[in-house]
Amino acid sequence: DCVPLPRPATDEILGSLDRYAFHDLKTDFQEEFVVFERRLWELLAEPRQLCGGPLTGAAMAELLQRYIAAVSNRQGMLAEICEMPTQRELLRELAGRRVVDAGVQRY
Repeated sequence: DCVPLPRPATDEILGSLDRYAFHDLKTDFQEEFVVFERRLWELLAEPRQLCGGPLTGAAMAELLQRYIAAVSNRQGMLAEICEMPTQRELLRELAGRRVVDAGVQRY
């Protein structure tokens, strides 16, 4: 979920935010933050599921280790993804084609 929050305070307050309490921030920010916080706690109250089982911290750590190993070793589908051209490479190829096409048309 993406939750845009209003600007919490003026530039002056934001410059020294550690000196202010939550109730010193703008009212609209406080209200939206409370709604966001409530939603966050609701989401955290329900354990995440992965492959039919709960996603614990240990399970998440194991997944991250496997992902990092796969990326490092370029295994499986990640190997194919690593071979895909970058956006910059695609744009360079497109620009090159346009230059060649323009040259051919002019010639």
